[in-house]
Amino acid sequence: PNMLKEVLQEYCHGDQAYCLILNSHPPPDVTGRRIQSWLDIEPKKKKKNEKDNFQVQAMYKYDLPVHEDLGLYVSGYPPQLTDMTPDSPLNQSICHLKYKIFWIESIVFSGGERPDLIETSVGFDSSTILQLLKSYTGYNKWMAEAAKDGAVSSMTVPKDDDATLDDIAAADRATLLLKRGRRYVYDGQYALAMQDFETGYQLLQKYAASANLMENDSHARLLEWAGMGRHWQYQLDPAVECYEKAVNLEPNNALLLVKQAGVCMDGSLQNEAMVLFETALDIDPQCADALLHRSNLYMIQGKPEQAKSDLEKCVQLHPNHVMARLRLASILAATQDADNARLQLDAAERVEPNSSEVQSYRGELHFTQGEMEQARQQFEKAMKLEPNNPTPYVNAAMAILNTPPTAPGQMIDAQGAIALLEQALAVDPQFMAAYVQLGQLKLGTATELVAARKVIDLYDQALQNCRTTEDLKELCSMRVLAVAQVEAATMLKMESFNLQ
Repeated sequence: PNMLKEVLQEYCHGDQAYCLILNSHPPPDVTGRRIQSWLDIEPKKKKKNEKDNFQVQAMYKYDLPVHEDLGLYVSGYPPQLTDMTPDSPLNQSICHLKYKIFWIESIVFSGGERPDLIETSVGFDSSTILQLLKSYTGYNKWMAEAAKDGAVSSMTVPKDDDATLDDIAAADRATLLLKRGRRYVYDGQYALAMQDFETGYQLLQKYAASANLMENDSHARLLEWAGMGRHWQYQLDPAVECYEKAVNLEPNNALLLVKQAGVCMDGSLQNEAMVLFETALDIDPQCADALLHRSNLYMIQGKPEQAKSDLEKCVQLHPNHVMARLRLASILAATQDADNARLQLDAAERVEPNSSEVQSYRGELHFTQGEMEQARQQFEKAMKLEPNNPTPYVNAAMAILNTPPTAPGQMIDAQGAIALLEQALAVDPQFMAAYVQLGQLKLGTATELVAARKVIDLYDQALQNCRTTEDLKELCSMRVLAVAQVEAATMLKMESFNLQ
């Protein structure tokens, strides 16, 4: 659902609106050809192939081995459906349009005007959101404010119609939604937080005068959090819209520019992001957030020396900035400067002795030096410190798989690695790195066709939780290869399954 912005080009011209949702369940008999089907709310009033007041168009390209340009075009209604009124049982599942990799399912929303896309799924996985939040210097302040506001149960938002509100009531409700959304973030309930931030933002759009009635800086903070929520869902342009409005209220707030730059980076707008970072540093030359996140941009651009310079300046200005020290340690390790990398990790651990991230980075340093047993031990420490972080589980699994045998005939502990990867998915079902490694490992160790087919089911599960275009492409490619191998074994009537 979070990729709707990329998939949909136009939708809804008329009395109803449709939303396309990507799911995974490829039929075996459909190739990568382009499919055309008709969707129509009132087929009896129109000719079958007439484009009238309702239209959905979606075109998306995937770079897959089976076909260079897989796409879908939808307009009108499927010939097999004769009753598509809003009250029909088909209201929530109008049609399934299947092709090689996906089915695309249409969902209807009633209403007289074109609504905004409704997306409740998180674009980033939970661990990524938490890591991003912690990368900002304001994180502890935000969480302290959320804790002070009290539990979610104490912040009940009335369910009456917004149309009955006056400006004062709208301002109060928007403020309450901000506080409750922030508390949801504190509790790790990111999808619910995003709903509250978005609802509050839309309320201010409807009652423009109410924004000036919100207490203190609540208007700017609601815009800021709504921007973050949209960014988490990969709604990049709408996120920028929120940040630009917030900057208009607080033109000297460097952090707002840094967050907007992060959106630009995810949208591959590197030049625009660099300008925003430079503007933020013009406002505040000592801005740790700008230095830290600009270093990420430099790394993306393949400029490790500039990234290192930004991080060194950041830790010089802010000696207790743990994330800057960890990322500096990572760059030092990559340039074979293990001793100085350890010094940075030691300094970070003195600031946060119970940090899971510090232990993970220590594990990665051991990993790069081929010290797999020490790496695994550090990753296990990270798991104990933060059991709900899936990354150390995957890293520990990789350490096991890369541990060389210590005796002739000794086998790699593949089952131990599989167990860790499954733990990672139990912690976070959206964690793509675990799916990728687990699928490859299970396929590589499968001896029976039944086990190999379960790998395809695993990839289907991954596709249902997929949140980025890059992950989508990788999973599609891996699934196609797995299907090809299983089908080849089936055609050859092999009783066992062996990739060799």
